[in-house]
Amino acid sequence: MQSPIEQIKPIKKLLDHYYASLIQAITVYGYAPEFLNKPKEKPFSQTRALSQTRSIFFLLCYHRLFGVKDAKKAAYLLYQKLKNDYYHHGAKDWCKYPNDAPMDDLYEYAFLLFSFSHLYNDYKEKVILDDITEIAELIKAKYLEVDFISLKDEKGVICQNAMMHLFEAYLSAYEYTKESHYKLHAEQLLANIIRRFYDEEKLLIKEYDSTCENALYEPGHSFEWCSLILDAKRLGLNTNIELEHNKTLTIDEKSIVQSAEHLGVLENGLVKPEIQSGSNDTYRIWPILEQIRYYALAKDAHKKDAAAAVFIKNYIENNNPVEYVNYQGISDFDKVKSTTGYHLINTFQHFFRG
Repeated sequence: MQSPIEQIKPIKKLLDHYYASLIQAITVYGYAPEFLNKPKEKPFSQTRALSQTRSIFFLLCYHRLFGVKDAKKAAYLLYQKLKNDYYHHGAKDWCKYPNDAPMDDLYEYAFLLFSFSHLYNDYKEKVILDDITEIAELIKAKYLEVDFISLKDEKGVICQNAMMHLFEAYLSAYEYTKESHYKLHAEQLLANIIRRFYDEEKLLIKEYDSTCENALYEPGHSFEWCSLILDAKRLGLNTNIELEHNKTLTIDEKSIVQSAEHLGVLENGLVKPEIQSGSNDTYRIWPILEQIRYYALAKDAHKKDAAAAVFIKNYIENNNPVEYVNYQGISDFDKVKSTTGYHLINTFQHFFRG
């Protein structure tokens, strides 16, 4: 296994190359395309707001880590692009695609709130704070006040993923605006999610609530949740959850991680897409990044470095991230997603911060 110092070299090359590709795309096209290496694969009309919001986060973190002022400037340009082309001025609402109808997509709203909170941390402009407030009010009216009814499928089942990213967004909004109501929203949302999705027997976060007939568990999301719980504790949130019959659940992220490791990581170090998966499946880049991020935040250097070694071996090619691999570490997918930068920088910023 490479030493931590040796691991930093390929990771830094990866981040630098990704940044260069993103900047080139923004310079040429004025926005972050869905695929950085194949920007014409999808026209602007089919390019999600998510590509812009996640790229804003990547650029701001890259600037903070390496002092690259152009990265911060590019993040602001994407913010302006979102305001110009993804905001419906008549409805005073946001669109998933440029100049489209107002959306009903909590995942997209969460990343608007998340990225604008990070942008506010760097720019401290009132207009950004006003945008954050407006987005938070839209989320409150469309989702919180109606108990996330629009997230239900035809069988009444809710998936936790968008709610998880809303929790992440509230943490960032609280940390960077210092407004206490975001902390309250985050605590209430966490309690809601744990009651709906936490499996006390398996010690994992379920993908779907108890109305789903077959329980599904993605180890990557359990790792991701544990990082967010560490962040919540760092920010002083109450992570003790009141359950029925006067029972209190104290969330133990270490137990969740141990369960995710035991049930969700193969002998070769790849993270399963689901705990029921086998060696014939496809293994995406983001679950192992979430595994690395947790161990970096938890200061577990040995496990962090071991997972990073698996990542470097399987998920970097020509200084580009590899989105999908098979059990042998081989991929036939050659596109570089602009949304993957969120996972890359969210994980590897901790390698450079120590």
